[in-house]
Amino acid sequence: MKTVFNSLDLAAAVQELKSLHGMRINQIYDIDHKTYIFRFHSPNKKTVLLIESGSRIHITTYTWPKSPCPSGFTMKLRKHLSNKRLENINQLGNDRIVIMQFGVDIAMHYLIVEFFQRGNIILTDNTMSILSVLTPHKEKNVRFAVREKYPMDRAHEKLAPPTFDKLQEMKANAKKDATIHKSLLPVIDFGASLIEHALVLSGLAKNTKFSGDIPEDKLKLLEQNLLKAEEIFNEISTKGCKGYIIKQTVKNVDGTDIENYLEFHPYLFKQFENSQFSEYDTFNDAVDDFFSKIESQSIEMKAVMMEKEVLSKVEKIKQNQDSRIYELTVTQETDKKKADLIMCNSDIVGDAILIINSALAAQMDWSSIDTMVKNAQSQKDPVALIIKSLNFQTNHITLLLRDIYDDVYGESEPTPVDIDLALSAHANAKQYYNHKKYAAQKEKKTLESQDKALVSAQKKARTALKEIKTLTTIKKIQKPYWFEKFYWFISSENYLVIGGRDQAQNELIVKRYMTAGDLYVHADIHGASNVVIKNPSGKPVPIKTLNEAGTMAVCCSVGWDAKILCSAWWVTHEQVSKTAPTGEYLQTGSFMVRGHKNYLLPAQLAMGCGFLFRVSDSSAERHKDERRVRNVENIYEQSTSENKGTDDSRIEDDRQGEKSDNTSGVEEQTVRLEEQFETLSVSSKSSGDDDNENKDTISLSKDECDDSGKGQPLQPDKSASDVNRNDSDDEDDSGNEGPSLQCEEEKSDVKKDKLEIYDDDSGNEGPPLQSEEDNDLKQSDNKNIKAKQKPRNTNKNVNQQRGQKEEKQTDFAVPSNSKQAKETAPLKRGQRSKLKKIKEKYKDQDEEEKKLRMLVLASAGEKKLTKKEKKNLKNQKPQITEKPKFKKPAEVTQKVKEPEDLDELEQKIQTDLDALAVLTGQPYPDDELLYSLPVIAPYSTLLNYKFKLKLVPGTTKKGKAAKLAVETFIRNEECTQREKELIKTVDCQKFATNFPGKVKISVPISTKKKKNPAKPSVGGEETF
Repeated sequence: MKTVFNSLDLAAAVQELKSLHGMRINQIYDIDHKTYIFRFHSPNKKTVLLIESGSRIHITTYTWPKSPCPSGFTMKLRKHLSNKRLENINQLGNDRIVIMQFGVDIAMHYLIVEFFQRGNIILTDNTMSILSVLTPHKEKNVRFAVREKYPMDRAHEKLAPPTFDKLQEMKANAKKDATIHKSLLPVIDFGASLIEHALVLSGLAKNTKFSGDIPEDKLKLLEQNLLKAEEIFNEISTKGCKGYIIKQTVKNVDGTDIENYLEFHPYLFKQFENSQFSEYDTFNDAVDDFFSKIESQSIEMKAVMMEKEVLSKVEKIKQNQDSRIYELTVTQETDKKKADLIMCNSDIVGDAILIINSALAAQMDWSSIDTMVKNAQSQKDPVALIIKSLNFQTNHITLLLRDIYDDVYGESEPTPVDIDLALSAHANAKQYYNHKKYAAQKEKKTLESQDKALVSAQKKARTALKEIKTLTTIKKIQKPYWFEKFYWFISSENYLVIGGRDQAQNELIVKRYMTAGDLYVHADIHGASNVVIKNPSGKPVPIKTLNEAGTMAVCCSVGWDAKILCSAWWVTHEQVSKTAPTGEYLQTGSFMVRGHKNYLLPAQLAMGCGFLFRVSDSSAERHKDERRVRNVENIYEQSTSENKGTDDSRIEDDRQGEKSDNTSGVEEQTVRLEEQFETLSVSSKSSGDDDNENKDTISLSKDECDDSGKGQPLQPDKSASDVNRNDSDDEDDSGNEGPSLQCEEEKSDVKKDKLEIYDDDSGNEGPPLQSEEDNDLKQSDNKNIKAKQKPRNTNKNVNQQRGQKEEKQTDFAVPSNSKQAKETAPLKRGQRSKLKKIKEKYKDQDEEEKKLRMLVLASAGEKKLTKKEKKNLKNQKPQITEKPKFKKPAEVTQKVKEPEDLDELEQKIQTDLDALAVLTGQPYPDDELLYSLPVIAPYSTLLNYKFKLKLVPGTTKKGKAAKLAVETFIRNEECTQREKELIKTVDCQKFATNFPGKVKISVPISTKKKKNPAKPSVGGEETF
């Protein structure tokens, strides 16, 4: 396959590249260490030039993957060539060197590209002094390095075609094995294909020996055709040309045809007239199409080779089985023949055994016995004549035996037969018969197992061919998303969240990928990733997505291995700057954040791994609302619709508490809430252990409220929970049980929800949505959980709208009237015994021990009220002044760019963001799945995924954990055949790079294949 430009190709390419004159360089990128992309622009058009050192240079219309971090050489080119106009482009002499001039006068720079040997790219100033070189080296006495002068006389001039006399001289001086084609290459710089074209026109083959007998008329004809070749070269280099790609059709294993590109040329040469070819308007178009298809073509060819290798294994197994059967058949025939010969010549065989054994018994040495046999053979002794050799080491002799019936018919050629001296003639014959019988049994078993072996091999081959076909199809379809090189996930509300793996990526994410409307999330811990929430719409980002991004920032840091919890925070994109204060220096990946930080809830060290599937456009419609933004209303609606028709007891426990329709449930809850707060006893007092338990469980300590700083989103105003802060001397003993009981009820709810996450038999449905919302309100292990009261009443005469409004306002409020709460909140099943155990556990705890325990837990204790505040609270009717709110990001007022205003990178980002709708974690059985995409995300994001595993800090290494996760998903009994095929194609090494560190994997019971479904499970998860 041709992949490098020759002189003729370079001349054709340079002629077409003159269309770039007057255009300015907009940006420069590198694909790899030797391939670079130059983006040119003018008022009317944009053009992309691709240069591969030593190989090619052409204009491209295809999208090529760019390196995420530009190299030093790329930065040097950007520094000197950005926004400069291309003034001239020429081929230096007739050599494979292209020189491009940018700018004029003092600001002029030259870019020199070499296409011979390994190639090189050199940047010089207006005096041809080298500023930067891709590959520094030394050639004879000339150094190609910075500050050296580039030698312009390096290129050789154009060589004229050899005359007839020159050809005669070359023929006379040619080496014996030299071909005429190789001899002409250094003399004429036309390129190998054009020289071969002249040879074919002259009636000479490419491999004709130059030293051989070549007629003079053919040499004269060759001289004329070389002159015609020179005319072709001049025409191509001055007027331009069409492009041609030479193709070859290869048969696939299944009989389909595959087009294989072989070569590209600016002219249809004589030797390719009978070959398959494609014609293009310009040579540049042909080259661009050729190199863009090489990758796809190589994938197809590799697949064909793998398929042939698989089928050859089946054929080898079949041949091996046939050869074994043949060998066993031959062995049987040979053993039977030898046994028959021994029986036919039993007398003479017995005499030979007797004579040799007698000599051995007489203690004759082996050489003497051999001499005795030879003497007897010379005397024509019939017994000695049949002895061929003596093998005393194995106690055997070899006899030459003939069939007596063969002698009658004149057939000779005796058969050598090994005879055991320890056995008689008949015993030796029996031994050969036994060998024949054993070979027959082995042949029978081989024949029986042959069919099974072939069926097994063919089955494995079909499976392998199917996997190869799937992998080939996926590689053709799947184009890597730009965000796959970072930590990434798609939030529960369809926001793309990306994070840097290292300092370089942290720098890149903020500088290149954070745009207007995006939010920056970070954590106050060393090594935390720079996390960016992509928000192209500019609308406020929901708090759930912010918390998920905060979890990612904390987990992708040293806190994962150290098992340290901390709070994350977010700011808007305009608050992040690379400008450091005077006298300070910001390292790579570090940024200055100015203004107010909005702190999030402390994140748990819990990540998850799962799989997203790319569905076809026809199947994407049914998945469009899977990651929609959920507020209180649609969470309530969805939860009631999901539970419709399920167990009534679960609905009573988890949702409404009694059998009623949705509307009446909301109205009753609102009325109960009003009545509860009407009857709150502000002056009620409690003392003893129950009072301590109530304060410890319900009230948020000062540390909890203030630890995260001003920006913590959860900042409820003074509400009913503040009433519990009265001094214990002013409360009744009977006022303790209600709030304390209610808190334990809420704890039971949280625990039950956790079990439902792992012990969920609903398959793809995932846990109840209410659990997802509760999950957002979880604090770290060393902090308490603020309870959420759900009051009840039977009055249904309040309108629905007001009920919903009041319900929203009381999401984080806790009433403190114990009697009313006890009457309106009946105990759930099993909670009465729980309360007894709690009271039994803490019955001997006094106030001093309580304070010591709280001190150990780093609690700030209770806020002590002054006498004036107590008096005001007694006279004040408790009420909810405002719903506790999280601070939401303000709507971005900056104008979001239209698609036509976006540059290439922004367009690619926008395209991939729009394509998130076709990625789903909840595939339906009848969906058309194209490929799979492994994802590592906060576990709360993956709750509704079909394939999910929980990851917490542990000791399992990344690579092993990735393989274990893939194997677990494949063994899942709910995994369809298509899903297994797509999951198997995932590269575990790339998958492992997204793991935050060493992990412990927790498998949900619903994911693990249950071997004994009848046996109830004790726990909700299995870890390994």
